[in-house]
Amino acid sequence: MITNLESSSAAVKIISTQSRRADLTPVLLEGMHRKLGQLLSYEFVNTLDLEQVEINHVQGRKRGISVSSKEFTLILVMMRSGLYVAEGFREILDSHSRLEFISNKDDVLKICSKYNLSMTNIVIVDSVINTGKSISNVLEELPSYKSLTVVCQVMYSGFAESDLVQNSNVNFITCRISDNFYVGHGKTDTGNRLFGHIPDQVSNS
Repeated sequence: MITNLESSSAAVKIISTQSRRADLTPVLLEGMHRKLGQLLSYEFVNTLDLEQVEINHVQGRKRGISVSSKEFTLILVMMRSGLYVAEGFREILDSHSRLEFISNKDDVLKICSKYNLSMTNIVIVDSVINTGKSISNVLEELPSYKSLTVVCQVMYSGFAESDLVQNSNVNFITCRISDNFYVGHGKTDTGNRLFGHIPDQVSNS
């Protein structure tokens, strides 16, 4: 199942447009990724159980709502470009989640062996999904789990129409679906832009 936030959220449309500007500095681009991660998390939290909690209010003890103490989410970040989307994503989950970094499928089992996955919601976070090969490789390595969700800020329409997305038990949430199959290189690569690793801006002096 796939949820495309851009189809129903004006905020996502605006922030997604801003994130595509070529003149953004690394820090400004990072901020856009965090905002999109937050918007993705709001959709994800709709799938979780909530519970009443007591809070210290200016008027004394009050009751409010929090993610249930029984809900725990393991956030697996596809490095490098998924980092800031993931950091925005986990803000609302806070202590109900754990952030782990993966760069290839070999990392998955090693990380997952530390958790009771039958009680764990797994969320895989990437910035852009084009062919879906990297995501598919990770999914193949995952053992059993409570729930499985893949989130990204951009998904190529060809992958969005694939059997994996349309006919599996994996939940996909994206800020937008694009018909533009584009893989950046050098100064147009998302990771390079985020971390300032722009070849023609590096000085040898």
